[in-house]
Order: sequence, then structure tokens, then C-alpha cells
Amino acid sequence: MERVVGKEIKGEDLSIENLFYPLALIQSLIDDFQLSVCLDIGHLVLSKQDIEKNVDEWRKKITIIHLHGADGEKDHLGLDQMPLAQMEKIMAKLRGYTGIVSLEVFSFSKLYNSMEILKNFLDL
Repeated sequence: MERVVGKEIKGEDLSIENLFYPLALIQSLIDDFQLSVCLDIGHLVLSKQDIEKNVDEWRKKITIIHLHGADGEKDHLGLDQMPLAQMEKIMAKLRGYTGIVSLEVFSFSKLYNSMEILKNFLDL
């Protein structure tokens, strides 16, 4: 990291994504290099981490959110595969977030379904 961060790239311009472990395990890396965070909601669901707690803890560092459905076994599903109550909690927690949200789905049908879900939540 020392060879990358600090020369031509600022730490906050690099986002480190949560995988299937708590971000707290790499907090020293995030802090030492002043990295930003890419919070992947589906990874939180699959690893049974508290979404609301993670958003609260990392809000100041989050510059991008990967949003996609997850069913406990698979992720990168459409948002229509997410239980409605869980989706409501996620959308309420993201209220006021002004960073980037990437719909991380890998087919047009999943993208379309996810956009429809978002339209309903955002009253578009």
C-alpha cells in the first residue's frame, strides 16, 4: 500500500470493499492509509452482519455502496429477491446518503427488476 497511496493517489480515492468478514478486521488498514469504504450490502446479508450497524459505523468513510439482492446462499440477485422488510430497513438507513450506489447485478432482467424496486422506494 505504501507504494500506491501517498504518491499520486490519495487514500480516500481508493475504496476497500467488505467481503465476508467484518470491516473492523481491516480497520487499521483503512485508518492508516485513509481509505474510503465500498459497502457491499449483499455481502453483509450473506455473512449475517448487521446492515444498519455497518452503515452507522462506516457512514463517514463510505463513498460507494454495492446494492443487490441476497437470499442467504447467493448474492448479486435482483432487489426483488430481498425480503420487503429487509429492503425497507436498508432504504431507511440509506436516506440522506449522497454517494454512489451501484446496482451490482449481472443481467438486464435483474437490473430492470431492481430499478423497479428502487422506483417504488424513491417515488419516481
